[in-house]
Amino acid sequence: MESNSPSDTPPRAVHPFRLYFGCGLALLVFPFVLLFLVALIAPSTWESRASQRVAASPAEVHAYLEDPRHWESWFRPGAGDGPLPVTYTFEGAERGDGAVIRWRSEVESIGNGTITIRASDPPRSLGYEVAMDERAVTAEGTIELAVVDGGTMVTIVDRGTLPFPGGLYAWIVARGVEQRLGENLSSLKRVFARGEAGSPAGD
Repeated sequence: MESNSPSDTPPRAVHPFRLYFGCGLALLVFPFVLLFLVALIAPSTWESRASQRVAASPAEVHAYLEDPRHWESWFRPGAGDGPLPVTYTFEGAERGDGAVIRWRSEVESIGNGTITIRASDPPRSLGYEVAMDERAVTAEGTIELAVVDGGTMVTIVDRGTLPFPGGLYAWIVARGVEQRLGENLSSLKRVFARGEAGSPAGD
């Protein structure tokens, strides 16, 4: 009497439905796995830069920027033209290191946040920190002032960190921040061009 050994047993055929289902599931899951890996590996930080020439001396520009009440005239936490629905309040030091600009807006894309002036080094540079109250987003920046023909070259370098999965969209944020910095510096240029840098808004 002959007995069949395991090696003599023919392999069980895979049902076509199972094969197709497995391949389809793999194709559906793979993009999500890839996105997750990119989010883990890609940097979740950004760095943006913008420059603008302002018709004033570095000392004049620095003195203007060091006063937190002046930021309302040129700083916009949201992109776009026209007036923004933003309310500003001021805390801390009257000027320079420790002065705080707080903004409030009901527009979700703008939100609420604070800017704290740091590392004031007249007339060369000014540092700041940004925190958004309802988002895990922090940023810091430096405003550098250099003498050029016709005034001062104002350069802002802004750096920040995004919460997970920030690696997926950090480059988009970087471009958006760069555009907003350019708009803010254009507003600052207009302030000095119009001779409006003498006193804070509302004084």
